[in-house]
Amino acid sequence: MSLHLIIDGYNLLFSTGMVEGTGPLKGLRRELLQTLERYQAARGHRLTVVFDGARDEPASTETSHAGHLRVVFSEPGETADEAIQQRVADAPTETIVVTSDRSLQRSASRSGVVVVSVETFASKVRQALSPSPEEVEDDELDEEPSLSTRKRGNPRRARRRDRRWSTWLRKL
Repeated sequence: MSLHLIIDGYNLLFSTGMVEGTGPLKGLRRELLQTLERYQAARGHRLTVVFDGARDEPASTETSHAGHLRVVFSEPGETADEAIQQRVADAPTETIVVTSDRSLQRSASRSGVVVVSVETFASKVRQALSPSPEEVEDDELDEEPSLSTRKRGNPRRARRRDRRWSTWLRKL
């Protein structure tokens, strides 16, 4: 099954160590997109990377990069978060939003879309591009559900939201 990931581009670029170095924004963005292309080729997911168009003001608001990777720049006067929210409203059920922006996470969750932080996604990308046994073991430990004393029913069963989240996370 192929997932559709809507990625907050600048949030991923500046919040994680996926792209090393400094330089022109266009070069950093290109390096990020090359990494995401390799991830897309390895995993087969459709990726839509949304950048804030106000920073660079490209000639076109939407470009196709390669394969199933689409690059979108927000319209002038529109933020990348607003562009992502519009795409989430039209999104199919197998969509994941990758962002660490709290307000965007809340609005996407209300729309019924699974939300993953950029840090979690970056670790999944690194794992997909260079898997090592240590990373796989560490990742399995992170997915263990936490128990709550307020929960009714089987105390060993994770909350429905946690089970759903971990199922989607395994698909990344």
